[in-house]
Amino acid sequence: MVTQDWHTAGHASFASTHNGKKPFETTKLSYGTQVLWPDHCVQGTDDAALIKDLKLPTAQIIIRKGFRKDVEQSCAP
Repeated sequence: MVTQDWHTAGHASFASTHNGKKPFETTKLSYGTQVLWPDHCVQGTDDAALIKDLKLPTAQIIIRKGFRKDVEQSCAP
């Protein structure tokens, strides 16, 4: 299994989406308190791509995190 950050542009977890907020500050979202991150791993950018030399001979699943614009996903239980 492989995880991949795959955020939408303007993701709810990005500080740039919230006027006056800076990375690592928090804000309240519908599901609770959210740490705000710098923009990163936006879909379709090199930053979001899996490394081309990554060897995945046994990976059968790629889990993409952040693809829902209004929810920050986590692989934690």
